[in-house]
Amino acid sequence: MNQAPPHNKEMSGLPFKMHKGPKIKLVPQPPLTADIAIEPVRFQDLPRPRRDPNEFSTHLDEKVQIKERALTLFQTVCVLLVQFIAVVVLAFPWSFAILGLAGGLITCLIVGFTTIYSVHILWRFCMVHREVRDLCDLAYHLFGKSRLAWYLAFIGLALNNLGVMAVHVNGAQTAISTLGHTFCSVYWGLTAFGIMYAGSLVRGFRKAGPAAALSAGTMFACFILVIVGHVVQDKPNQYYPDTSLAWTMWAPKGTTAIKGINAVLNIIYSFIGHPLIPSYIGDMRDPSQFPTALYITMAIEIVLFTILGAVVYVKTGTELTVSPAYGSLTEHLGKAAAGLALPTILIVGSLFSLVTSRAVFFQIYKEGSVHRRRHTRVGWLVWFGIVTAGWIVAFILAEAVPFFGDLLSLISALFASWFGYILWPIAYFRMSRGRSLKDPKHASQVVLCIILFIAGVFLFTAGTYASIKSIRDNYAAGPIKRPFTCTNTGFQFSR
Repeated sequence: MNQAPPHNKEMSGLPFKMHKGPKIKLVPQPPLTADIAIEPVRFQDLPRPRRDPNEFSTHLDEKVQIKERALTLFQTVCVLLVQFIAVVVLAFPWSFAILGLAGGLITCLIVGFTTIYSVHILWRFCMVHREVRDLCDLAYHLFGKSRLAWYLAFIGLALNNLGVMAVHVNGAQTAISTLGHTFCSVYWGLTAFGIMYAGSLVRGFRKAGPAAALSAGTMFACFILVIVGHVVQDKPNQYYPDTSLAWTMWAPKGTTAIKGINAVLNIIYSFIGHPLIPSYIGDMRDPSQFPTALYITMAIEIVLFTILGAVVYVKTGTELTVSPAYGSLTEHLGKAAAGLALPTILIVGSLFSLVTSRAVFFQIYKEGSVHRRRHTRVGWLVWFGIVTAGWIVAFILAEAVPFFGDLLSLISALFASWFGYILWPIAYFRMSRGRSLKDPKHASQVVLCIILFIAGVFLFTAGTYASIKSIRDNYAAGPIKRPFTCTNTGFQFSR
């Protein structure tokens, strides 16, 4: 047993107590004098290392390999631009040909500003419920933490994104066939399927930043080429001496309600990106910066969309305006534009697959799971399975409805009506519960939300009917008579 050290009179006055341990030589210190000043050290003055909050998990010895909540403001703008400024915008001139120049411009402005308003409501709701990571989480909280609402939203989100992925398979097939139809169009669709499938295997948005910048850049170049090409070319593709290039200010005579609704749905689809936005907000380092990203994106979007639709329609007239718009360019310009559109088609298709797959994966493995933080074999096998199943469904849908504009209209009617219009008045009413209608700002927003809700219901009902009828009419009257056909879906050039 250890014994206490002997008492030493010389050391009894030292300002400390002796403890058990090895023998050490103690050197008495001089007493403090008034000449020595001791400055207190404040905690906030201490140097603190800057650390990425995602660098380490709750297990201090485990380094996180797959980072979440990492999007910066610039990266968010890039991702939004890629989502909104996509190949589907090349359908705008066709919508202008149905609605007329003034009708198309007014529709663009109305849809654009209502999109800004509804997305702002979405962002506010996400800021109140910071645990929201995707549209399904949002629906869960919007309807009083209802699991049924979560499952319905998940089904809607999955079907919407699968439809969008199918549109990009369709668009890629059309673009490649325009560049050179050498064999069956279905094979070109399979080629696009394979490329986008490979691009969907990443598991985070952070790695999508460079691809997003590339996509936005090539699509912007495609827009410029399409606009400038229609201005400088002598006559559009498929022009003959007896062809009219006349355009109208309002909808031309003979325009049916079916065509008019489909034209509006095409424009709405290009603006409605709500299903993906909760995922972006949830993955941002600072979600309070999202409105800045939204305003920048929407300003660019409205300007580009209206210029593209107006210029191409005026130059091609009602008879020769087609969708996508590069089909009315002469051969060299048209093929160049189709080539520039391809990167965006492939990247945006991969982006929608990524969001859909993450929504499924996050429900299988909750936040904090090792399969979300690290590259585990089981995690990657599950991820491969989810991505593969999604793209198989998208490919089948793309071949079943091989009409680019009609597929856009159908998806817009079924899903954009809910995700872009119906849900957000409900969100506003929940957040503003208890406010008096005597408040002019609140009263005006109530009126606007009621209008948005009614518009969404109309688009869902009448729009779905119009889209299905248009698909049937195109199968009956067009060159494509059945699904999974080898018929050339690209544009033929006469000039």
